[in-house]
Amino acid sequence: VRTKVRMFMAHRVGSIMAPPVMMTTGSWASSAFMKHASSSFMKKTPPGVTFPGSFQAGASVNKMVSSSASSAASSSSASSSGVVAEKLENYTAVHQLLHWLMAGAAITCFTTVNIAQQSKDKKTKGDMMHLHKSAGTLAAMLLVPRVGIRLASKLPALPSGHALEHLAARIGHAGLYAGMTIMPVTGVVMGYYGGKGLPFFTTTIPGAPKEKRNGKLAGQAFKIHKKLGIPFEALFGAHIGAVGYHHVVKNQPILWGMLGGHAVA
Repeated sequence: VRTKVRMFMAHRVGSIMAPPVMMTTGSWASSAFMKHASSSFMKKTPPGVTFPGSFQAGASVNKMVSSSASSAASSSSASSSGVVAEKLENYTAVHQLLHWLMAGAAITCFTTVNIAQQSKDKKTKGDMMHLHKSAGTLAAMLLVPRVGIRLASKLPALPSGHALEHLAARIGHAGLYAGMTIMPVTGVVMGYYGGKGLPFFTTTIPGAPKEKRNGKLAGQAFKIHKKLGIPFEALFGAHIGAVGYHHVVKNQPILWGMLGGHAVA
């Protein structure tokens, strides 16, 4: 009897304890399986695919990767297409016309005087100096309207840049205007007060009559004219170089403002 009772009690206890044990074992197995499945699935999931719940960390990472890729693509696109040229204002039509007429006269003066100095042929020297003086007389005629337009017009703003660049631009332009004034004026003084007159292409403007001639004044003007000639040529060349620098290096097409078109590449 005792044996039967013990067997019965053992059977009852086993029946009562079995479900919790099975449930505990099942829960552990289920948890382990889900953990393994989740890890394996995340490894096989393509980049950019996100899921709710425990996969939110993956979503954040994917979002960061996507954002970085987008930024890199934008940077690459900007690099390949180049920087957009700075938009600049135009000079007035009258300012442009006077600018190019004066520039043409200056270039003619520089070229002809250098040819005359290098040539050994008297006729070539004479022809070149006649053209030199004619272009100088034209520059003298353009001087008053050129300076007047410069003072009366509202000039376009300087392109963006360092304060030293703006200072250099102002000094350079002041030097150019000084040269455009001094060189023609001294040339006119030489021709007029020296009595030889002012050649102007196919004609000659008469010089001062004998009683008004001033050889000393003409000589002083010649010295100034000769001394400032080379520095003025150098400054003129630096001006052209600065325009090229703004176009090529800084992508600021300032030349178009003197050609009648908006300064936008």
